[in-house]
Amino acid sequence: HGQGLAEKLVYEEVEKPTITDDQLLVKVYASSVNQIDWKKASGKMGPLQFPWIQGMDFTGQVERVGNNVEGFSVGEPVVGCHNGGAYAEYIAVGPENIVHNPEDVSFVDAVAASYVSQPAWPALNDHGKLMKGQRALIHWAACAVGAFAVQLDIIIDTDVYAPVAGSDER
Repeated sequence: HGQGLAEKLVYEEVEKPTITDDQLLVKVYASSVNQIDWKKASGKMGPLQFPWIQGMDFTGQVERVGNNVEGFSVGEPVVGCHNGGAYAEYIAVGPENIVHNPEDVSFVDAVAASYVSQPAWPALNDHGKLMKGQRALIHWAACAVGAFAVQLDIIIDTDVYAPVAGSDER
C-alpha cells in the first residue's frame, strides 16, 4: 500500500496567523470533524500541500478585527466554516465565513450544527419560504442534513413528511 497519510500527520507548532484588513482573527474553542475532513486527509480530494491544518467548522471568540471588517467586535462569540485550519488554536477568516454565535448556544453545540445547517436552512427558508402550518417533504431525513431540516421544520411548526424506504408509513 505504500506510505500512508497518517505518517505525515503530526502535531506541529505554527505561528499565530496574521490577518489582512478584510479578515478577523478567531481563537478557536471547538471544531468538528466531518466528511470533508477525512476525505481530504485520505487524499481522495487531491494531493495536500504540507504543512496542512485540517478542519473546516469552528466556533470561537473574535480576537482581532481587520480595518475593513464591519459587524464584528473583539470578544464576540462566532461560528464559522473555512476551507481548512479549524484544528489550530487560531484561524484567520473573512467575515463571509462566520456568523454570530447566539449567547444561549454553547460552542460545542454551535459547531455541531454548523456543517449540516448550511444547506438545510437556505433550502427551507430562502428557497422553500416555509411558514407555520405548511407541509414539508424531507427526503433523506435520516442523514445529517435531513435530520437538521426536520428539526428546523419542527421549530417553524410545519407538518413534516419524511419517506422511509420499504415502508408506506409516514
